[in-house]
Amino acid sequence: MNDDKILKKEKEKKTMKKLHQGLILLLVLAFSSLPMGVNVNITNEIRADPILENERLETKATTIPFDAWIIISGSREDYDKDEIIVNGCNKTYEILRKIGFDTDQIYFLGPPGAAPGPASPYQNATATRANIQWAITNWAAGRVSSSEALGIYLFDHGGIGYLCLIGDNLQDTDLNTYLNTFETSTNCHRILIVYEACHSGSFINPTSDDNRIVITATDIDHNSNVNGDWTWAAFSEAFWSSIKSCKTIGQAFEDGEANVHALGYGGGQFPLIDDDHDETGHQVDAAGNLPNGGDGNDALNSRVTSIISCLAPIKILYWPAIRFIPQWVTSISIWVKISNLSVVQKVYARFIPANWRPPIPQPDPLDGTPLAGDPNLKLCALTDFDGDGNYTGVVSGLGLGNWKVNFIAKTSNGDFAEIESTNITLNSDGNPPSDTTDPTVMITDPTGGTTVTGIINVTAEGNDDQTLDRLELFIDGVLVKNASMPAYYPYKISYTWNSTQSGSGAHTITAKAIDKAGNSATHSIDVNMQGIPSFEFSIVIIGCFFIVITTYLLNRKRARFNLF
Repeated sequence: MNDDKILKKEKEKKTMKKLHQGLILLLVLAFSSLPMGVNVNITNEIRADPILENERLETKATTIPFDAWIIISGSREDYDKDEIIVNGCNKTYEILRKIGFDTDQIYFLGPPGAAPGPASPYQNATATRANIQWAITNWAAGRVSSSEALGIYLFDHGGIGYLCLIGDNLQDTDLNTYLNTFETSTNCHRILIVYEACHSGSFINPTSDDNRIVITATDIDHNSNVNGDWTWAAFSEAFWSSIKSCKTIGQAFEDGEANVHALGYGGGQFPLIDDDHDETGHQVDAAGNLPNGGDGNDALNSRVTSIISCLAPIKILYWPAIRFIPQWVTSISIWVKISNLSVVQKVYARFIPANWRPPIPQPDPLDGTPLAGDPNLKLCALTDFDGDGNYTGVVSGLGLGNWKVNFIAKTSNGDFAEIESTNITLNSDGNPPSDTTDPTVMITDPTGGTTVTGIINVTAEGNDDQTLDRLELFIDGVLVKNASMPAYYPYKISYTWNSTQSGSGAHTITAKAIDKAGNSATHSIDVNMQGIPSFEFSIVIIGCFFIVITTYLLNRKRARFNLF
């Protein structure tokens, strides 16, 4: 090899070395601009970080491997409301079957054959104290291993510290003794107890123990109430519907409590949960959520069903906004829009007068305190004549004043829609009074204080004591969405925000509600955007790729034509 060729090769190596060093330096500068610990994706990911509370619990939730369920339908000597109690236990049985449990995994104890009304087709034995003891210490003990769980659902009138049975009542201490025996013989330490009854909270103290979740429909001092159409109980209906929809035990508890409040029972019924084993139950917090007071963490992270794919639950999509109607109108049309058209079984409206309070039954000379409920509340069945999901009906006989209207929808599969409500006011002329009250508004997504990246769905909801005119959304003080509100609920506004285009750092999202009288209210949250704009990052990547290709082509060309 002559000297010219050697010099040319050395020069070529030096040139390539400088190009490689420049490329490495460029890549280092590009990636050093990224915040430490942030993963940047080429495609924008729709999520917030850290994950929102419900999403985090959803991700971590595990399915409890239940292998035995015991359903106990209590009764009294007069068989009062036995049809409601048995029907609720039947519904629980059917829901357990639909979410994957076999008939040999469920043991049903019900009233004696002499009870009036239809007997349960699922009943295995009569609900007596001896049979309950056998079901727990023998039947369940023969099925459940140390790695599996036992579930118990109890439903009766309820007394302080006892469950009503024909003959010898079941004391709370008896139940705890049976459970302790069961745990000793099986080494199982995973039990879920759900008790629907007046004063059911009295069972929390004796039955609370490690790795037990105890849920009661109310506390020790108050009553349990029937559901809207007197076929089950207000708490249980929503709780079990949510379990069937693959929600966690804690989320189902939240839904059961929300249903109690929606039906107007919130001032006299207080569902409790104990899963921190301190023998003290807690309600949901002021926002209707768990955890609260140390309770709810276990339940929020635990599921009953192992079904991977769950059907979307029935949902009320739209319903009338607040209306003012003149007193001379005797027939008032009612409507509601429902999803899941093919499986809807029953839709109705329930009318509650202003200042109504549920009746408070007193302890009965027989046993327990009867389920509460007011059969005098007006119900109106709604019908979908043309199959388009719009259910309509007509109500008459409402007197002057304000009426709360519950909209309730159920399916033949045992699903229960979250109750939605509105208000109707009958007055002399049908005109609203002077409006001096500000509306309300709340940003529901994302949650304030979270770190966001990519495309974010911003949603806000509003309400007003009369009529809401419009909702507005602002990002960093700039109006990004303005929507006039329809004559029906929900009052909602949504905006798709590409947060990467706003740059890194803190950003303020503001929602504003304005009513027809010009009154307004705002709600603001701060979020933090981390990362570099995806466009700039893409330019860096493309530039680096271009340099690599160009360097390679130049090197090949120089080698071929001996340019050096």
